[in-house]
Amino acid sequence: MSWTGTSDAQDEIVVRRTWRGTGLTPRIHEELLRERTEQRVTLLVNPKAGHGKVQALYQRWGYEKLGEQQPFPASPVFAAMMCDLTPPLPPRPPQEGRLP
Repeated sequence: MSWTGTSDAQDEIVVRRTWRGTGLTPRIHEELLRERTEQRVTLLVNPKAGHGKVQALYQRWGYEKLGEQQPFPASPVFAAMMCDLTPPLPPRPPQEGRLP
């Protein structure tokens, strides 16, 4: 596969256990991408992380698995995933208060 245009590569979103399930993680992810001008975002995810729950989460957020990649011999085999950012996310309305 080949694409033209621009891409953003995300690394990791780690949320403390006490904040999981509060809706904070998708909000962080959305905010990280909101102002991006690239046409797509890519990431690698260990398909065994969380017994497959992490990859499933990214799929619910619109990522598609493109293939697999093993960056170096001792590393796990990661799922290479991509999410199309076109059209871009609409601006978030201002919110009062703090994060949950």
